[in-house]
Amino acid sequence: VYAVGKLWQSWGNERSATIFGDLKTPSSLALTAGGVVVTEVDAGRVTLMRELLGSSRVLGGAVVLAEGQKSPDDVRVYTSPRGTFAYFVERGFSDSATGAIKRVDIDPSSRNHSVETLASGLKQPSSPVAVDGRLYFRAGTAVYSIPLDGGEPERVLEEPSGPSNGLRGLVSDGTSLFVPAGLGILRVSLDGREVTRYPNTPMAYALSVDERFIAWTDGVAVYAVAK
Repeated sequence: VYAVGKLWQSWGNERSATIFGDLKTPSSLALTAGGVVVTEVDAGRVTLMRELLGSSRVLGGAVVLAEGQKSPDDVRVYTSPRGTFAYFVERGFSDSATGAIKRVDIDPSSRNHSVETLASGLKQPSSPVAVDGRLYFRAGTAVYSIPLDGGEPERVLEEPSGPSNGLRGLVSDGTSLFVPAGLGILRVSLDGREVTRYPNTPMAYALSVDERFIAWTDGVAVYAVAK
């Protein structure tokens, strides 16, 4: 859990938490085998907070994986044929196509971490999710995909009505994509050819899916519907 510039780790059923690191403007995080990868959106950094060591809960140290990035956010950790990386977005400016999808290796023993740009010229990219060797993400009013090791983005879905204000959700159950759109939620095949709309659903700002249900919140309440 992150809050007010500090990263905390809770322990089992304990109600208290232990401080896990001091950060500047943490905006997203992803767990790895070696700790937690955090984006520091205003600081322009992607940082690995190494795991606590033993029962003493001593912080292993922070490793800056990438710096000088433009508003890094939405970090995820995935393994491609070339290794395990932290994938993240550079949001860019809201009124122009200046965003990007990037990744950086997360090996804490490396002295130099290589940042790769997988796709650029995107409008406010968000919500990367990996399925079957491809990375799906939102940008502008569309959903795109690229291979996990980079390539030309392919448009999967264009939603004419566009996303609602503040809306960034995109999730997958491994078979389909689920994306909020206006006052509905879309179920989209991975190739974009089959689209099912769940109508009359309250505006979704955060979305999750499991084997049976789609769950979301409109910022006031939590809802669910059978897939």
